[in-house]
Amino acid sequence: MQNFTLKYRPRTFNDVVGQKEVVSILQRILESPVQPPLIILNGAYGSGKTTLARIYSYLVMGLESYEDLDMCSDFLEFDGASQGKVDAIREILTLAVTSPLFSKYKVFLIDEAHVLTKEAQRALLKSMEDGIGKSLFVLATTEAEKLLPTIHSRGVLLNITTFTNDDIVQRLSYICSLESIQYEKSDLDLIAIISQGHMRDAVKYLDIYTENNKLVIPEDANPYTLAKLLLFGDDKSVQASIRRVLNTYSVNELYDFMHNFFLKVALDIPFANSIGIDLSTALRIETYFNRVGYISQVTFAVDVANARHALLTSDTNKMCFGLRGKKSIKETALNMPEVPLDKQIKQGLIAALRELV
Repeated sequence: MQNFTLKYRPRTFNDVVGQKEVVSILQRILESPVQPPLIILNGAYGSGKTTLARIYSYLVMGLESYEDLDMCSDFLEFDGASQGKVDAIREILTLAVTSPLFSKYKVFLIDEAHVLTKEAQRALLKSMEDGIGKSLFVLATTEAEKLLPTIHSRGVLLNITTFTNDDIVQRLSYICSLESIQYEKSDLDLIAIISQGHMRDAVKYLDIYTENNKLVIPEDANPYTLAKLLLFGDDKSVQASIRRVLNTYSVNELYDFMHNFFLKVALDIPFANSIGIDLSTALRIETYFNRVGYISQVTFAVDVANARHALLTSDTNKMCFGLRGKKSIKETALNMPEVPLDKQIKQGLIAALRELV
């Protein structure tokens, strides 16, 4: 692997694929004589939030190039997931009130900002107030609604959409041309489907499946094929595919793909038809999501692990049981410590997948 994700990370707004509206707004903000103290970039993982934040940062700071950003002490990047407590934000507070040394502004980029504790967010407000005219803040988040209303009131919220399949194929073909990679258009289309709108994942998969300057995607070693096997395949094929897929993807990545795939099938009948899932099967999946899946989300884990049975039967009661009479995975999930539902689902599916392999 050559780490295409880092090598081909956009460094200017002209390099950014899609996101035309957000890029246009950021460019207009940069042209304004007065900069907002805070910009919130909200969107799914892999949609380019941090990339856009970094491009905006080096431009607003007046640096000569993107490469100067990480070498400039006036730019500080924090991870909300690991530095989201109030003590870390107090460190920002002490830095935000001092004047920049090498640029027009100090810029504080906080990724995963929704993880910040309420106390940390209140301390951040203090940093913004004391740093007006000297410091700017950019928050990247997948859940802007978790930020305090007072945070929102201080800044500009920009919602970033996931990429279309055409956007992804365009970017991948561009990388292939620069790297002299031989490929079939159908393989780029498949990567776009697997990535489900996440450009970072798409570029990573291109890297994974490229060997000796040729793109080759094993038919039975990608999650898209596995998803269809879960619907229509026999036990042996499903288990063999899971083993091969887990050689390339983590269990968490496989969970994310399966969750998004079956949800899309349930909500997008034309998409379901385009990949060979007939209307009656798609409607049963939709019924599952409406009845027990997306409302009482915990049971979704059981459904995906046992999809080849549950989704092809009209008896939705069968969706609530574990595999082949083994201890109910649903029961295991429900007996877990009190954690957010989405975390329970992930833990339940991980247990289910591991039981299959």
